[in-house]
Amino acid sequence: MTSVNKRPWVVTDAVVFDVLLLVFFVTFAVTSFQYNVRARSIPLAIGLLGGAMMTLQLLADALPRVGARLRFISQGGLLSRPNALAKRREPVTDALSSDAAPVEKAAEEPVTWFRVFRMVVWLFGFIALLAWTHYLIAVGVFTFLVVVGEAKESWVRALILTLCVCGSFYLLFNVVLGAQL
Repeated sequence: MTSVNKRPWVVTDAVVFDVLLLVFFVTFAVTSFQYNVRARSIPLAIGLLGGAMMTLQLLADALPRVGARLRFISQGGLLSRPNALAKRREPVTDALSSDAAPVEKAAEEPVTWFRVFRMVVWLFGFIALLAWTHYLIAVGVFTFLVVVGEAKESWVRALILTLCVCGSFYLLFNVVLGAQL
């Protein structure tokens, strides 16, 4: 006898988080109509694009059947996958071991929440840097430290990425948009 799931939707912490982000993006888009026509374009675009993306993510998380059809939506991300370089450094374990998977999964969850906490601390540090320094300095320091500290990349790669990001921000905000930040 098979059990039939009466509810096709599932409420999890991911669904609640998706709903909160969807409300944020919709609010962002709606409040952008209070700005003048020139100032409205970027917040409206971010709100609509973010809202559309969060709607798809919400469908994938809340409705497993729909999520199975949306193959381009995955549960991967910065905090869920180990670095490819770190994978190569890990010792090889026996994949056929029956008790390796539950122990590994249980040990992985607190580490994931600690990573989330670290990312929140990084963001608060970035906000503090924005308050006390020029935005290009804040973006550069934040990018460099996160790439070296979290992604565990070499300082040379982090420096190249930092220069590219700062150069792009300078071109976009100072040259193209003429913003006085």
